[in-house]
Amino acid sequence: MEQISGTTANDFNTEVTYTVANSDGTYQQAVVRLKNTGLPVVVVTGNDGQAPYPKSTNFDDIEGKFTIDINGTVHTGGVRLRGNTTQSMPKKPYAIKLDGKAEVLGMPKHKRWVLLANWLDRTMLRNDLAFYLAHQTDTWAPHGEPVELVLNGVHVGNYYLCEQIKIDKNRVNVADVAYDELSSQTTEAVANEMGFLLECDEATDPSEIYFYVNSPVKFYVYVKDPGSDDYLGDNTNRSKHIGITYIKNYFNNVVTALNN
Repeated sequence: MEQISGTTANDFNTEVTYTVANSDGTYQQAVVRLKNTGLPVVVVTGNDGQAPYPKSTNFDDIEGKFTIDINGTVHTGGVRLRGNTTQSMPKKPYAIKLDGKAEVLGMPKHKRWVLLANWLDRTMLRNDLAFYLAHQTDTWAPHGEPVELVLNGVHVGNYYLCEQIKIDKNRVNVADVAYDELSSQTTEAVANEMGFLLECDEATDPSEIYFYVNSPVKFYVYVKDPGSDDYLGDNTNRSKHIGITYIKNYFNNVVTALNN
C-alpha cells in the first residue's frame, strides 16, 4: 500500500516492512519495530474522547472532567491547550490542573503542570538542558521529565512534563499577598509585601492585565500573578491600581537604566 505522510495508518503492534523505490528503479526494504522508550507514560482520557478544551476555557469549568494517569498514578483534573504561536503547530502543548495538589514524577506537590510539545526542537532536549543549567544557580527554574503521551487512546508522541511557573513556596517563592491584605496603601507597602510574576510578550490579550514598555525593542509586560479581580479590581480601575502603578514604574526604570 502506498504510504501518504500524515494520512496512512499502520498497526505497529507487530513489525512493519517498508519498501522504498529509488529513482533508478531499484528497491530497498526497511523493517520497523517499535519498542518502549523506557520513559514515563502519561495517559490522558476525558472530554468524551474529544480534544482538550481551548486555552480560553476556565479550569473551573473543566474540573474533574479528565483522568490523568501519570506513570501508574491516577489523578483527576482539567486539561486545556496552552501557548500562543505553538497552538498553530501540528503537535499541541497542553496545560493541566489537577483537582488536588500532588507530587508528579518526584517533583514537589502542586496542581498546575504543563505538557510541552517541543515541536520546533527535533532534539527534544533544549528545554530540559536550559532548565538543567538554570538549576546550577540559586534561582528557581521549572523541573521536568520527558514522557510519552497517550491522549484519548492515541499515542501522540514525546512530551516534556514540567512545572508551570506559578507563585508558590515550591516554585517562584515571592510574597503571595492580596491587595486587600496590605498594611497600607503606599507604594512602599506594595514593594515590601507584594510579589509579582511577570511575563514579556509581543502580543496583546485584552483578557489579561498588561502594560506597554516603550524601549528600543517595544513589548508588553503581563502581570500573570496577582492577576485576578480579587487582587486588582475590575477592568476599569485595574490599570490605575497602586500595585500595577508600582510595578510599571519599577520596570520602566530598569529599561531606562539599560537604555542609558
